[in-house]
Amino acid sequence: MIAQQMCGINIISFYSSTIFENAGYSAVQALYASLGYGAIQVIATIPTLFLIDTKGRRTLTLITFPLMCIFLLAAGLSLLKKDGSKGSQIGPVVLFVYLFTIMYSLGEGPVAFQYSAEVFPTIQREQGMAWAVCINNTFAGILSITFPRMQAVMTPTGAFGFYAGLNLIAWGMVFCFVRETKQLTLEELDQVFSVPTRQFIGHELTVWLPYFIKRYILRRNIMKPPGIIEKEEKVDALIHE
Repeated sequence: MIAQQMCGINIISFYSSTIFENAGYSAVQALYASLGYGAIQVIATIPTLFLIDTKGRRTLTLITFPLMCIFLLAAGLSLLKKDGSKGSQIGPVVLFVYLFTIMYSLGEGPVAFQYSAEVFPTIQREQGMAWAVCINNTFAGILSITFPRMQAVMTPTGAFGFYAGLNLIAWGMVFCFVRETKQLTLEELDQVFSVPTRQFIGHELTVWLPYFIKRYILRRNIMKPPGIIEKEEKVDALIHE
């Protein structure tokens, strides 16, 4: 939930019209651009309904956070362009803001609430989810209060760059602490979260990361390593063999 606010989505949600006016739109045009921003956010969430249980919560956030960093930084740098036609000044800002929003809607946007709703033990789920939403809204409030001051002190480009950097920090937090929960039973969820954090990070660094590099970067055809726990159906299959 903290990472959802760290990514900077709500500086755009709360101040989209101001951002688009700074890029060169009139007040009315900025309102239409803000409407487009909201529509894109809703539409881009739809594929996540199918991806979140097939590709997984952790996978979606690990993919989208670096892209969010790139697009938010590009949007901030695009604000520096002051020459050329009006379209060449405004176009890149709007494009990168929309691309950033699409990545957010495919990853951290829906994943944060889905993940928070399933990671707490059943007996404490209501209290856990209440605290998660409280933290989320608290940091949303902090963003809304601090962003105007950040723009004045750091310039809009500097503020965007700051939140782009926080996306990388959020990616590191996801890599180290977020466990995959897709297609797991309640018993398997208990097993996943019973693994000590040090052991989990060690598994990701020594097993998952080397596999990812060899398979998807070096393009080697290697077998996928087992997860940190065995799924229940696999264990049952082994028992009955």
